[in-house]
Amino acid sequence: MLNKRLINFRPIFFLFIVLLITIFTFVYINLSPFYLFLLLIPILFFILLLYKRKFIFFSISIVLVLICSLVSFFNVAQCSKQQFVNTYAVVNADIESINKVNENFYYLTLLNCIVTTQTDANLKLDGKISLEFSVYDDNVKFNQGDKIVFASNLNSQSLFDEYDQLNTFFINQNIRYTSKISYSQDVKFFNQDKSFVQKIKDYNQNLLIQHFGQTHGNLAFSLLFGDKQNNDDQIMQVFKLSGVMHIFSVSGLHVGLIVAILFFILSKMPINKYLKFAITAMFLLVYCLLCSFSAPVFRATIMCLVVLFAKLFYKKPDSVNSFSVAGIILLILNPLTLFNGGFQMSFIAVFGIIFFSGLFKKINVKNKLLKQIILFVGVSISTTLAMLPILAKFYGFLATWSLLSNLITLPLFSIFYPVLFVANLIVLIMPFMSFLYIIPKAFLDVLIYLNQLVLALPYGVIKIKDMGLVASIFYYAAIFCISKYLIVKTIYKTLLSLSLLVISLTSWYVFSLPKINNQNSVILCSGSLSSATLLTTRDNKYYLINPDLTKTTELKNWLEYQKIDCFDAVIITKSKDLEAKKLYLFLQDFDVLNIYLPENSQTYLNLQQLGLKCTKVDSMMQINDILIEYIYYDNQIVASIIKKDNFVIATIDCSNLLQSELDYLIAYKMPLDIDVAKIYNKSSDLSIEMPNVKNTFLDLSSNLTITF
Repeated sequence: MLNKRLINFRPIFFLFIVLLITIFTFVYINLSPFYLFLLLIPILFFILLLYKRKFIFFSISIVLVLICSLVSFFNVAQCSKQQFVNTYAVVNADIESINKVNENFYYLTLLNCIVTTQTDANLKLDGKISLEFSVYDDNVKFNQGDKIVFASNLNSQSLFDEYDQLNTFFINQNIRYTSKISYSQDVKFFNQDKSFVQKIKDYNQNLLIQHFGQTHGNLAFSLLFGDKQNNDDQIMQVFKLSGVMHIFSVSGLHVGLIVAILFFILSKMPINKYLKFAITAMFLLVYCLLCSFSAPVFRATIMCLVVLFAKLFYKKPDSVNSFSVAGIILLILNPLTLFNGGFQMSFIAVFGIIFFSGLFKKINVKNKLLKQIILFVGVSISTTLAMLPILAKFYGFLATWSLLSNLITLPLFSIFYPVLFVANLIVLIMPFMSFLYIIPKAFLDVLIYLNQLVLALPYGVIKIKDMGLVASIFYYAAIFCISKYLIVKTIYKTLLSLSLLVISLTSWYVFSLPKINNQNSVILCSGSLSSATLLTTRDNKYYLINPDLTKTTELKNWLEYQKIDCFDAVIITKSKDLEAKKLYLFLQDFDVLNIYLPENSQTYLNLQQLGLKCTKVDSMMQINDILIEYIYYDNQIVASIIKKDNFVIATIDCSNLLQSELDYLIAYKMPLDIDVAKIYNKSSDLSIEMPNVKNTFLDLSSNLTITF
C-alpha cells in the first residue's frame, strides 16, 4: 500500500515543491540546516493535513527534507569553499572532454585531478578543472582520455559569479577549479588506454562518419549519445532557431522511443511483465553508461523507470505524482540539479502537458487523424506556455514557427530515431550490414532540409527578455490556478489566474526595462570573465568593441547584467582576421545596426556573405564628439585609443604585445603613468569620474568603468 501512495497520491507533488524551496533557500539565503528545517515545518504540517495516514506520510516528509537539507548544505559548502586563489600548482589529470573554440584555443575539462603546491603534495581534488588551453604548434596532439601534466595558477570556482548569478554550468559539470595555460615545454601529454565504453563510442562515431560523412555522422552520433561538441555550428543554429533543438539532447523523447522498441521486441517473447521491466531497466542503465550518465539522459531514465514501475503494479498511475517522485529522487542524489536548465525544462514541460493538454482532449472530433493532430498541437502549445520563462532565461528568443517545425519534425523523428537506433545496433554487431545506414541518412537529410525551409519563413524568431524570479513565480501560480488541480468555481479560477498573470506581466516589463544611459563612458570587461570594451554615449547608444569570441557565454552574461541586447554598432579594431562564423553566431542574440572593420580586414566579405551589414574604416572613426583612432606598427594595428576633445580617455587592446610594439606604443602617444596603472590593477570593480583625463595606459585584470 505504501508504494501505491508514494506514486499515486497528490501530496507527493507538494513534497516535491517543498524540496525545491529547501534547496533554493539554501543556495540563495544560505541558512543553516536547522533554521531552514524549522521554516519548513509549517509547510509539512499543511501537507500532512491532506493525507489520511498522517504519521507515515509526515515521517517520510521529515526524513526526505532533512536528507535534502543536509546534502544541499554539504554541496553549497563544498562549492563555496575557496581552496585555491591564484595558487601556483603542478597538476596531473585526465582529459574528460575537449571543446575546440578555434584552431588555437580549447577548453579542456579535467578529472581525477592530483595537484602539488608549496604546502600540499599529491592532493586529490574533489571535482573537475576547466582549463583554457592555447596552442600554436601544429605538432601538438592530444585526445580525450589522455593524461595531462602542467604547471599553472589554480583558482577555485565560486558558487556565484561577479554578478551574483549562479554558476550553473560549472555546478552541473562538477567543475570546481579553473586554470589557464599556453603550450610550452611545461605541458606534457601521455596517451592512456581508453575505457571499454569509450572505445565503443569512438568506434561507433568513426563508423557513422565513415558512412554518413563528417557533418551528418557527428549529427547522428549526437542524436544517439547526446554529444554535440563536434557538430557543425551553422546546422545546429538551424535546429535551434526553428525550435527543435531538443531532439539533440538525449532525454525523455529518446528514452521513450527506446522503451517502445524494447517493449515491441519483448512482447514477442514468452516472459512475464516483471522480467520485461527488469530487462528494460538494465538496458536503460547501460544506455546511460554509454551516454556518460549525462544529466538529461539520467534524468529521463529515472522518470521513465518511475512511470514504468507505477504501471507495473497499478493500472492508472497518477502522472503528477509519478514525475514528482522522479524529481525527488534526482534532488536527493544532487540537490543542485535544480539549477540545471535541462532539469527545469524537463519537469516544467511535463507538468505543462499534464496541466493543459487535458483541455484539448475534451474537443470532440470524430476523425481520428484530426484528433491526433489536435492533441499534438495541444501538447506543443502546453509545452511552450509552460516553458516561456525558461526559454526567456536560457535562450532569449521564442521560435514563432516552432509549432510548425515540431509538427513536421517530431513525427519524422519518431520514425527516424528507432530506425537509426536499430540500424546502428545491428551494424555495430555486424559491420557488413552497413547498407542499413542508407535509410536513416536519408531521413536526416530530410530533417535538415525541412527545418531550413521553416527557418526561411518571415518573422521566425521573436526575442524575449528574462522574466526574472518574481514574474516567473506569479506566472506559474497563474498556470496552476487555471488548471484542474485548483478545485474552485471556474469564475474564481479565471479571475485569480488573470490577476496573477497581470502581476507577472507587469513585473516582467519592469524587470526587463533597459538602463537609460545619459553619459559618455568606457566600460572595459577583462580578466576571468571575458574581454571586450563597451562604449556608451550621452544619447543612450551602445558600441561593442572587440568582443572576445573564445568566451561568448561569459560575455553574453556580462551584457545581460548590463541589460543590453542591442548595439548601434560592433567595432572591430584588430588587424588579425576574426572568425566570421563565430561573430555571426554570437550576434544572433543581439540587434546590431552595423559592423565596423579595419580597411585591411579579410573578414569583411565573409561577414557580408553571412548577411551582416559591414563598413570599412581606415584609421579612425567619429562617434558624436568621441574619436576612436587606430595605432599602426609595421602595417598592423597594435592598439586603439578613445579620445575626446584631444584628451586620451583610454587605450584598449594593448595586451599580449611584443616589447617592440609596446615601446612604440608608449613613445607614440601614451606615456605610462605608474600610479594610475597600480590603481587600475586592483581586483575589485572601479567606477572613476574622470572629467579631464590625460594619457592613461590600461592593462586591466578586472572590470573598469570610466565616465567622461
